Amino acid sequence: MHAAKTLLLPLLLLTLAPAAPASDLLDLNSRSPDVEFDFPPKVFCRDVTTDSFTAARPGRRLIEVELPISVVVFRGDADRVRNVVIEISGAGSGLSVYDYAPATQLSTDFVEPIETTSTDDKSKHLDASLGANLPLAGAIAHITPGVSTGVTSREATTETRKRLAPKEAVVVSGTTGGRKGVFFKLQQSSQTTLEGEHLLKITFDAPADWQAGELSVTGVARGVRRMLFVEKAAVWHTSESPLNIELAAHVVAKPVVQE
Repeated sequence: MHAAKTLLLPLLLLTLAPAAPASDLLDLNSRSPDVEFDFPPKVFCRDVTTDSFTAARPGRRLIEVELPISVVVFRGDADRVRNVVIEISGAGSGLSVYDYAPATQLSTDFVEPIETTSTDDKSKHLDASLGANLPLAGAIAHITPGVSTGVTSREATTETRKRLAPKEAVVVSGTTGGRKGVFFKLQQSSQTTLEGEHLLKITFDAPADWQAGELSVTGVARGVRRMLFVEKAAVWHTSESPLNIELAAHVVAKPVVQE
């Protein structure tokens, strides 16, 4: 009996709301987004050590890694993917994060600041009248108004204010694990897209004799799941893969020999 009531409730809600697709009410798997991440298994990094860094941290060097990561929604509703989080850690190779890009970015749909105008209108009006009763041949004559005075005053003030349009984060980035790793959170926005290739750049603080190592790359796609008009947080996809990095050898051009 209890099982019959459990099955009857979703059917009743579908009957009461015929305009809503069944997949929106019950979140059928056919509409759930199928998200995947893709990046190369190996990338080359370059030495970007500056003289000031060597003077401040002898025995260390700076290496820069550029990592292209692609995000694609093969099936389902892409609007349900609200954000994508990419975390890159160099803890296993003894690397520390020195710098990264892109940094946190804010965006807005408004082109110009929001302008509001308000008008304050104040008016004053004063009237006075005097009347009299005069006996006239056995009758009373009413004279009104005898005297009328009026004072009118009006004051209008117009005030215009401009305020900055509200902004929302489209990229949120920062370090993790005591600056051993870095994360990039890509948010859904009307001005950007989560799908496609995103170029991430990380500069690591490494030992001076460092030549090659491995990074840990984790990708998480999150969004919302609808169940009977209620939205709940959902994780659509999670992946964790190693990424081999190697210091690119410096190529020195040979001198041109003229015969």
